[in-house]
Amino acid sequence: MDVTWHVKHLSARQMIAVSLIFAVFFAGVIFYRWVAFGSPVPLSSDFRPGTLIRVRGLDNRPDASAVEQGLKGLLAADVSITITEDSSLTTGKFGFDAEVDRPYDENENNMVTEFLSTQFAGVTPEIGVFSRGSVLTSIFKDQALKAIVGAFVLMAVVLFISFRQSTAVGVMVLCVAFDALGALGGMAIFQIPFSFGSIAALLMIIGYSVDTDILLSNHMLKRFGGEARGHAADAMTTGLMTTGTTIVALVAINILTTAPLLFELSIVLIFGLIADIINTWFLNVGVLLRNVERQKRREYYVSD
Repeated sequence: MDVTWHVKHLSARQMIAVSLIFAVFFAGVIFYRWVAFGSPVPLSSDFRPGTLIRVRGLDNRPDASAVEQGLKGLLAADVSITITEDSSLTTGKFGFDAEVDRPYDENENNMVTEFLSTQFAGVTPEIGVFSRGSVLTSIFKDQALKAIVGAFVLMAVVLFISFRQSTAVGVMVLCVAFDALGALGGMAIFQIPFSFGSIAALLMIIGYSVDTDILLSNHMLKRFGGEARGHAADAMTTGLMTTGTTIVALVAINILTTAPLLFELSIVLIFGLIADIINTWFLNVGVLLRNVERQKRREYYVSD
């Protein structure tokens, strides 16, 4: 099976159309979820007001369902429980994180402490309570968006300085934007929360997608001799190998770890890398191929 078949046989317009179809699909998913649910992706506890109850030092694995139902009834709020285990200790201490969807007052804090002490009688658990107000979470969201936009702008500036070709740099920037759109579309489809982990993944996608675009641009614009399609096919073979090995490593992380932060980071990276395969080897190839073929036609008519 020749994975570069489309590079050798499809027209530039057909390759560009494939990428645009996917971009429209992801944009449609994001828009639908925005209109229907008020947000395309759920916000993690990092970006919404609430309270984190962190309990450590338990000898036995706690009953997550019992703790969750007890806290829900006590606080009249939504509560989600994540069991933790300190495998570094020979005794293997357990614990859990309880995320409450609202802040609570001192009286409720005393009620929670009393409930947990009763629930785990005979042991003295370490209980920590961390509140996040609306002002703090809004600051987190603003800083996260500024980090993503700033990284995108700086990336574009570096590309313009390095290549100084408006077409090549313009399609690179467009590919990076479409890669981020694909990652957000995947998050919207599978409801992956917007968290510190997914933000880190989006920032990494910006850097990774630029690498494959530069690989393609160097092969098509800076190599002498041969055909542009052949250069693009060579670049694609190398690019798919590096992207494929990265995806395999990320899948392994999902299989071998249960840490929520690592899951969110790796799964969003996988969405972005799949989008990068489509955008780099269809959209970018199509635009550069069209540009190179036009340049050759100009040179042919001028030489005549």
